[in-house]
Amino acid sequence: MPASSRGYDAGTNINGRKRHVVVDRLGLLPAVMVTAAGMPDRDAARPLLQQLRAASTASPWSGRPARAR
Repeated sequence: MPASSRGYDAGTNINGRKRHVVVDRLGLLPAVMVTAAGMPDRDAARPLLQQLRAASTASPWSGRPARAR
């Protein structure tokens, strides 16, 4: 792994990488993202939720048709 993918979060004393995970009610993982530890959680939340939205609208189990892009 390149050194640029690693970081340090002084607030939680984490050195390396953070794993941002979205879990549904069944405990399944619909979206996962790994970032450098120096990236704030609020900055990682937006792309993670966009990834979740893209996955949920294209899913045949979502109960609604996928939107045309």
